[in-house]
Amino acid sequence: KGYLDAFANYCKTYINEHNDNDYVLSEEVLTPEAENYMNLSLTKEGVLVTFAKDQILSSQKAYQIVIPYQDIEEYLNFDITEDTIVTIIKR
Repeated sequence: KGYLDAFANYCKTYINEHNDNDYVLSEEVLTPEAENYMNLSLTKEGVLVTFAKDQILSSQKAYQIVIPYQDIEEYLNFDITEDTIVTIIKR
């Protein structure tokens, strides 16, 4: 599962460190399963993971976490440079 494990670990750590009581995600949603990480977008900072409002136990809004490219670079098929990221995002 490689990248899914990395995404799940990063998201769990992020949520634990930020302890945002407005958003509560179940442990099931944070497991490294593809259906939990279907809403992905590329940004200049990293991969934006969006958890839909139906995945969140305590809110009616979606929850987003940006996983920095440096934290998942072993799973990327391109070198991480600002020029590369800008080119990919523009496509």
